[in-house]
Amino acid sequence: MADKWGDYDPDAIFLNSYGMPMSGDAVYTRLKDLAKKSGVKEFTPHSLRRFGATNMRHNGAELGDIAIALRHEDPVTTVRCYLRDDPELKKATLKMAGKGLLAG
Repeated sequence: MADKWGDYDPDAIFLNSYGMPMSGDAVYTRLKDLAKKSGVKEFTPHSLRRFGATNMRHNGAELGDIAIALRHEDPVTTVRCYLRDDPELKKATLKMAGKGLLAG
């Protein structure tokens, strides 16, 4: 569907004041501004991806399923990049990966 502002994306998550999808740069700037106002120092749109992966794992999602959701070919990449804030989980998962025991 298109209107006078261009193409409308019904699946867009971040919308501007006209109800249109925000550009990646606009999302980044808005999130950084909100983080600064909230006193959060290190926050980017990628932080949302990391939070989602960690939240999925802590709620019982299998590592292989998380890797698929993040479009990683190797679940070890998921652990190294997204679950790094949980040292025990990382250690156990990398041990499992070495034994070929990962689901997914």
